Amino acid sequence: MDRKINVFRNVICLLILGAMLAVPNSVFSQSQRTVGLIKRDIRAYEGYTLYKPLAAVPGGPVYLINNAGNPVHQWTIPLPTRPGGEVFLRRNGELVLTTDQGFYAINPDSTVAWVVDSTQPTIPGQERWFGHHEVVELPNGNMLVPGFIEKTRAEAESAGFDVVAADQCSSAPDLTVLRVDNIWEVAPIDPQVGFKSGWKVVWRWNIWDHFTNDHNDRKKAFIGYDDPASGICGQYIQGAWTFGRFNALGYHPRRNEIVMSASLFNEIWIIDHKITTEEAKGPAGDLLYRWGNPYAYGAGEPFVSPSDRGDQKLSFQHRVQWIPKGYPGQNHILIFNNGTDWGDSSVIEIKPPLDSNGNYMQPSPGQAFGPQAPLWQYDEYDTPGSFSAALISSAQRLPNGNTLINNGPAGYFFEVTCNGEKVWEYINPASDAAQGDNAPFGVYRAWRYAPDYPGLVGANIPPREPLELYPTMYTVDVKPGACKNTINRESGTGMLAVAILGSEDLDVTTIDPGSILLEGFPAVKWVIKDMSSLDQCDCGDGYPDLVLKWDRPTINVALDNASPGSDFLMQLTGYSSDGWFIGSEEVFVLK
Repeated sequence: MDRKINVFRNVICLLILGAMLAVPNSVFSQSQRTVGLIKRDIRAYEGYTLYKPLAAVPGGPVYLINNAGNPVHQWTIPLPTRPGGEVFLRRNGELVLTTDQGFYAINPDSTVAWVVDSTQPTIPGQERWFGHHEVVELPNGNMLVPGFIEKTRAEAESAGFDVVAADQCSSAPDLTVLRVDNIWEVAPIDPQVGFKSGWKVVWRWNIWDHFTNDHNDRKKAFIGYDDPASGICGQYIQGAWTFGRFNALGYHPRRNEIVMSASLFNEIWIIDHKITTEEAKGPAGDLLYRWGNPYAYGAGEPFVSPSDRGDQKLSFQHRVQWIPKGYPGQNHILIFNNGTDWGDSSVIEIKPPLDSNGNYMQPSPGQAFGPQAPLWQYDEYDTPGSFSAALISSAQRLPNGNTLINNGPAGYFFEVTCNGEKVWEYINPASDAAQGDNAPFGVYRAWRYAPDYPGLVGANIPPREPLELYPTMYTVDVKPGACKNTINRESGTGMLAVAILGSEDLDVTTIDPGSILLEGFPAVKWVIKDMSSLDQCDCGDGYPDLVLKWDRPTINVALDNASPGSDFLMQLTGYSSDGWFIGSEEVFVLK
């Protein structure tokens, strides 16, 4: 009798599977993922991605998500921040955020740890300044940050800034104050206490000390340069006349050098970080190297149009950093090139040429700094406009050689291999966005942290439900037919089955199997079969289930951050004729 029942059920399953395959494609026409996790591959670098939505305000969020797209921690912003400003996690677990008046740190519970208000110096008599964009922590715990000082119209004109031409810009008011960028190194007054003790300036680089109108003086910036695409009017930006605007910084600890993105020059610059002006025999921080726009120092052809870029290689770039020691490409420079002048972005890796003494090779007068071309580049030039980020954005080289890229205006993060293949994709959902909505939300920067990063050690970071909404919840059974959901990660073979349980209210033939992700991974195969029941662990209930399988290497990566001897909530998402759904069940991770 039992055999007849099983035969009957097998026949029914075959009929149902045939019916599912015959479902018109229009039923699944809405199954394209538009927010949250889009793709996950086992070749992606496992870790946690930190980001702050671009317009986050006090009370707004900062997220840390895992590679499955699940938030594992969330901070609430307690004080104002700069919308287009840095956020990073210190090794002690403090989260640092930038403002227009400096920067501050918050604890894991979102309480304020300390504040550096650059407009209110702790030490009387120190010059105030206006922070923007960036803050970089040095190995000694000091912070490096760009900040504007203000010069009068007379001071700007005396230094060579063309105030008369600036007044002719119809899109900007007459110049009365010029904001001139500086780089400041600030340290805690008491290193044992940290920035809670207050702060002081211990090093400063002022572009005002490096003005010259001499093209042949390569150690100084050329003040007479205007971006050919926008002219001097392009220096009125974000409500102020500006000179400098260093929107990204990096530091090389062995060379004791600073690299900066001189965004309005369409160049990157490297300066030394000498501690005393006596050592430099003049203003600290000689300009050692520059790259991206030789026309800015009279050594190349200017940008004319998107189809005639002259010798300009960078355009309004927003991220520059040395690739860390031990990473593929170590000591090379990685740049997010917005390509604003021509409408297509790229990520560029260059290797500055050094002589036998390790110094940057200086070109002859009229010649450009090398290299002539990037060592590595990711772009989508073959499909114009498909990768276009006119502002903000970032790129980060990962320890496995992949590169994490943030298309900031789109809030789209993706990780590529050295061959340019995408192995991880995520789109930041706007508040209350459901899967399927076209509701991305911009993000200034995105950073990936390893699971053993010191700032995460001891943190309670269990995965939660995705940020995007899933209106429907389906019942899921991991290891259907088994009475225990125990998984041993040391087993490298076999497959893991997960069933979406059919019921009187759910016909599983309405589910698109290709849309389903378990911890971000698609199934390798599936079948419709009555395998499970809510009440019993070893038999079905008469309703067909959709049974999907994942291979063992994939499951091991999915559980990579789970602690041995603990329960882990596995989550599954997908699409059916009723819309997007979510389901979950706990497993016990044995080893």
